[in-house]
Amino acid sequence: APSAPSSVITVEPIRILDTRTNVGLDSPPTAGTSKKFQVTGTVPTQPAGGEPAVLAEVVPASATAAILNVTVVRPSTQGFLSIRPGDATGTPATSNINWATASATIANSVTVELPASGEIDVFVSATVGAVLIDVAGYTLPATGGVRLDQKDQRERWELKDQRDQRELRDQTDRQDRQGHTAAT
Repeated sequence: APSAPSSVITVEPIRILDTRTNVGLDSPPTAGTSKKFQVTGTVPTQPAGGEPAVLAEVVPASATAAILNVTVVRPSTQGFLSIRPGDATGTPATSNINWATASATIANSVTVELPASGEIDVFVSATVGAVLIDVAGYTLPATGGVRLDQKDQRERWELKDQRDQRELRDQTDRQDRQGHTAAT
């Protein structure tokens, strides 16, 4: 089903999950499992420079989706990671990051819908050393503005075309009057 119109809000990236330093979760999910993780509201964040975690609201409770940069650090075997809405269950049918060899560190941008709980589901198919998540933005329900359907857009173009034709006629009339005046 199509989603409702939304507005994208970008933020300076801020880390809300670092399983190396116990920010957000104390460890990554074990192979073949997932962990629920709170994204909206007041959550622990990892300041730059190794400072202690700070509580902050990065994504408001009214957000409909989160725009994330997700990193897998030191996976031990081939596998994948999937980020899903927090109300997801079972094994995911899609992945956001795939890796073919151990010891690779790989990142990807992920946009995930947020349920009312504000949680996401972090699933890994293989053992990983750490999972990092930085928030780069979020979406809010669109407010204000007008959504134009094709008929509205066509009518606007027709009005513009009529104005352009009128301006062209006026310009031609002025040139004709100037030419006629100069000849007399």
